[in-house]
Amino acid sequence: MLGHRDLTMEDYAGILKRRFWLILICSIVALAIGVVVSRIIPPQYESQTLVLIEQQKVPEDYVKPVVDENLGARLASMKEQILSRSAH
Repeated sequence: MLGHRDLTMEDYAGILKRRFWLILICSIVALAIGVVVSRIIPPQYESQTLVLIEQQKVPEDYVKPVVDENLGARLASMKEQILSRSAH
């Protein structure tokens, strides 16, 4: 037994040499368990968003509207773009 003294780098190296196989086997087993669990559990991801669209608040005398479409057409266009995206 070493007693109550500070460990040096040589002591740590000796510990790693003596326990090399135990550390290696535990690492490999933990990696295998992680891979198996990640393959078994199905991926679950759900994304949600809320799009707020407001009418123009500044009078058209001051700022001309950039978009000529009405609100319903803009929402339909946005919905089509969002739903047509691939699941990648």
